[in-house]
Amino acid sequence: MQEGLSKSRVYLAGICSLIVTVGVARFSYTSLLPIMQAETGLTDADGGWLATANYLGYMLGVLMAASLNSLHHKYLLHRLYLALSVVTSIAMVFSTDLFIWSLLRFVAGICASGGLIIASGLILKWMVSNGYRVELGIHFAGVGIGIIFTALLVESLFFVSADWQHQWLAFAVMAALFSVPAWRWMPQPTSEQAAANTEHIKAQVPGRYEFNQLITVTEMITGTIFINQPVGPRSTSHTLSANYSCSGLGFTNCLQI
Repeated sequence: MQEGLSKSRVYLAGICSLIVTVGVARFSYTSLLPIMQAETGLTDADGGWLATANYLGYMLGVLMAASLNSLHHKYLLHRLYLALSVVTSIAMVFSTDLFIWSLLRFVAGICASGGLIIASGLILKWMVSNGYRVELGIHFAGVGIGIIFTALLVESLFFVSADWQHQWLAFAVMAALFSVPAWRWMPQPTSEQAAANTEHIKAQVPGRYEFNQLITVTEMITGTIFINQPVGPRSTSHTLSANYSCSGLGFTNCLQI
């Protein structure tokens, strides 16, 4: 059992988790893309495929989180994702190969589910079991904070003429620093909580799990179509509306995991 946990520390762990797994692992690439294009010759199409790989990684991460019933396994997986967020950022420096980059962005996308899905579930169960009012909006503020921090870091390093490799190393350092409170204060499930969660899953309506999986896969497919949808005269509002609707339905499903 972890000692010294408080409501504020648990929320801080969640915010830091999102800064690492979403701010750095998922969205830092967006701010850095123009610099990588200018310095490495990355084309618009290549940049789009890297973004697609990251998106597909996130979808796989969601499916993995949905497939795990053990809270202990989810807790350990969250810690793994924190470490991989740092490792994938460092590894981007050592190659300019599009396949290697795509693989790294794919893994980083998987890590994003650690903060958005797994951490939110762990925090929710800890708050409820300790009699606190659940305010997950505080936790999810980490998404915006992470995006702001990574954008400010890119701008700051740009003014000192840091190249794309130094930018990725800076992201890795940032992720490592914020991983410390996320690692220490993310609540570890007790045996009682793990047992109660297992019973809850067994009591679910038959077929609900399969339905959730189907919706999530639908989001994965339509989201990929949307990312690769050409923007121009042939783009239709009907296609874009359908893709957005399916993606929104998939994200709503994710919150039930």
